[in-house]
Amino acid sequence: MQTNVNCHCNRSARQLLDGTVFAVIITHYSVNMTLKDNNCLQWLRGNLLLFLIMVGVLIGFLFGILINDTVQNSTDPSPKEIAMFISFPGEIFLRMLKLIILPLIVSSIIVAVAVMDNKSTGKLGKRALIYYMSTTILAVILGIILVSSIKPGATKSAGESKEQQHVEAIHSIFDLIRYIPYTTDIFIQYSAEMS
Repeated sequence: MQTNVNCHCNRSARQLLDGTVFAVIITHYSVNMTLKDNNCLQWLRGNLLLFLIMVGVLIGFLFGILINDTVQNSTDPSPKEIAMFISFPGEIFLRMLKLIILPLIVSSIIVAVAVMDNKSTGKLGKRALIYYMSTTILAVILGIILVSSIKPGATKSAGESKEQQHVEAIHSIFDLIRYIPYTTDIFIQYSAEMS
């Protein structure tokens, strides 16, 4: 009888110990998961723009795959016109980026040169000039080689006349929107000359 009681006590203690160990393991696991979730959230907050860009690229890729057959098989608006409508917002976005890049680069170069001393500025200027001249020479050489080998425009015969392109109103509207920054610049220059 004594052994049964000891066995029963040992089993109860073992079950209690197993339950405690199980609770400790679960608590440790949930704390680790909370820390991992917290680390993931911190990474997501720190790299939100990167994450959103990746999501946008993935959505655009999937959208392009899904509508490719529909666009290629359409007859009423031609595939070329549909591609023009789809690419127009992206073209405007890239033009706005190009509009921002030049002032941003010039201002950052001015600030960097203003912070440096004269000796460092001279060294940097020499290196920049050498780099610019060498890349320009390489670009000219590469351009001459490619033009000599590819001969662009040589496939058209001289006797053929160019086809008359059909221009619709939507093309004119898109062109107006595309060239708004350039037209405002021309307007500012014109009004400055007039006054």
